[in-house]
Amino acid sequence: MKVYSVQFRPSAKCDLRNIYLYINKQASANIAKSYITRIHSFAVKLNLAPYRGSSISHPHITNLRVVGFEHRVSILFCIREEEIAILRILYGGRNMQKILESLQP
Repeated sequence: MKVYSVQFRPSAKCDLRNIYLYINKQASANIAKSYITRIHSFAVKLNLAPYRGSSISHPHITNLRVVGFEHRVSILFCIREEEIAILRILYGGRNMQKILESLQP
C-alpha cells in the first residue's frame, strides 16, 4: 500500500488560521483549537486513503478532489506522485466555484 506525504499549502494554512479566529470569536479558544486539531488530523490521514471524497474537474490541476469534514468543512486537495497537497480548507458557506476558479497549479 502506497503511503503519501501530506503537505499543507500556504492558502490551506491561512484557511485554518481564519477558521480558528472565527470560532475563537464565536465560542472560545479551546473549542477553536479542538476543531482545528480535528480538521488537521483528518487531513493528514488522507495519506492512507487519498481517493476519498469526490473528483473535481479543473483545467490546470489534475487529480483534484474534495472531501467533507463534520458537515461544515470542505477540504480541497490534489493527489500527486508522492504527496497529497492540501490546497484549501473551506468553512461554512464559501463559494466553491469562485475558489475553484482562483486555484493555481
